[in-house]
Amino acid sequence: MELMEDVKLKPGQEVWLGDIARVWRDDGVDKPDFPLFTLEKSLVKVDVLEVIRSLKRRLPEEEIQSVGSAFCWIQYEKEKKKAGVWGWTLAVMIALLMFIGGGMAILNFHEDVNMVDVHKRLAFMVTGEEVENLLWVSIPYSLGLAGGIAIFFNLIPAMKKKKDPSPLELEYQTFQEQMDDYKKTKAENGDGS
Repeated sequence: MELMEDVKLKPGQEVWLGDIARVWRDDGVDKPDFPLFTLEKSLVKVDVLEVIRSLKRRLPEEEIQSVGSAFCWIQYEKEKKKAGVWGWTLAVMIALLMFIGGGMAILNFHEDVNMVDVHKRLAFMVTGEEVENLLWVSIPYSLGLAGGIAIFFNLIPAMKKKKDPSPLELEYQTFQEQMDDYKKTKAENGDGS
């Protein structure tokens, strides 16, 4: 028998042995699967010894060996809600705010490094004369900047040869793992729900 480390189930759901453990039998007989308890808390820690005791009560003659983790964490699986009008409005407002903020950051960076002078020097190096109309330098630069951002955040579907996570997805995954660790630590200390 091997306990799974992290399991997500619905609140009030009956937890079966097969939900939290993988069970193997050498003799080819069907694997045992029976209810253990009902999930009532938002985070529950199940010890492998509790599971072995439940198995021994049901199968007293069997020799039970455990491999892997000594405990299993069971969490509520949050129900996904559909975003209503307010959800979409909020998402558009946040996206607009982030777009404006990102634009302001880029503009302030360009002002700090005096990008106009940089473009004038670049134009002089290419043409050999002072040029006032810098659109032929500024437009490709702006398109390259936007393209670089799109490539970095893995936003171009044609370039997605395999499903690699974007930096934002990695950050979200790290955040989610830290939240789960925090909840587990809090539950172990007796502060959890």
